[in-house]
Amino acid sequence: MVKVATTLDVPIKLMWPKSLTFSDARGFTMLGLGDIVIPGTVIAFALRYDYHRASQSQSGSPSGTFPKPYFYAVLTAYFLGLATTMFVMHTFAKAQPALLYLSPACIVSFVVTAAARGELREAWKWSDDPDADETAAAVERKSK
Repeated sequence: MVKVATTLDVPIKLMWPKSLTFSDARGFTMLGLGDIVIPGTVIAFALRYDYHRASQSQSGSPSGTFPKPYFYAVLTAYFLGLATTMFVMHTFAKAQPALLYLSPACIVSFVVTAAARGELREAWKWSDDPDADETAAAVERKSK
């Protein structure tokens, strides 16, 4: 994968020098597009869930700022996953698949945050689909 990514001259990777003073001798570190997009989707999902929770507690659309515990937890996990990837890459002097560290870190941080807040069941059942929310509300009204 590294050989393919390094030979392509297309905008699917971010590259920066491993060392600012010895960039030619030490080479470059590379982060692929998938290493940004896949965890970025989880980060966006966490922010949407925070928005959903705020809108439920405020009976409508939250105005201004609202608490974002899930967003910050997943964003922190992404940063720590990147740091772990870089640490392992430099320790073993071999390219590392960043998604091996990033995806589990992001997903586990969301689940741990939900469990710590006592909201795991609600978070697990939540859907970002407005039609699903209306259907669930109709079923709940019918059962009462």
